[in-house]
Amino acid sequence: MIKRRKEDIIVLVLALALGGVILGIAFVMLWQPKPAPEQRPFGNAPTQYPTSKISKATPATSPTPDPSDLIPLRGSKTVLYNTKDGEKLADLTEDRRVLSDTDIQAKDKLLQKLFAVAPSGSVYTSANVNVEYLNSEDKFYTEITTTDIDGAKKETVDWFLSQGFTRDGLCKIPLAFFLSNSALQTLEGTKVIFSPLVPGCN
Repeated sequence: MIKRRKEDIIVLVLALALGGVILGIAFVMLWQPKPAPEQRPFGNAPTQYPTSKISKATPATSPTPDPSDLIPLRGSKTVLYNTKDGEKLADLTEDRRVLSDTDIQAKDKLLQKLFAVAPSGSVYTSANVNVEYLNSEDKFYTEITTTDIDGAKKETVDWFLSQGFTRDGLCKIPLAFFLSNSALQTLEGTKVIFSPLVPGCN
């Protein structure tokens, strides 16, 4: 009787040990670290458009931010996103600054042309940028389709100024920049710090 109890105990211990091993193997096989979310610092960015010819890589020049403020942009190993500027953009979006009469008139005139066609959409396109207004966020986005980030930002700013906006108004409307997938892929391997802000708005 005692011998049988010992055998039962041994069988029970072995069964428990085997069950633990099986659970351990199952956990290792099923567990995977969650992939990092795609970096979209400015909410729902406009639809990606087919990009134009990619120019020679020209990293954006700006004061080097604190390394702790930088994170990989959409999984890139060398293109880093400035989160501090992203937070500034979020603040400009959520806490809207009062526009000057000049900027109000320029915005109304620009959107009247767009609204005659659609509530949201592209307002300016070139080989380097696509500027789009998103009605649901009352916000302008510029997709940079070239690796010349500084040149693309300057072109966008110059276009808005030609439409009657003030430089201060571009920070307040607000205007956000993001890199196209093609530009980001071409920049891979080049050390770049990307800011979503209009130059001077930080």
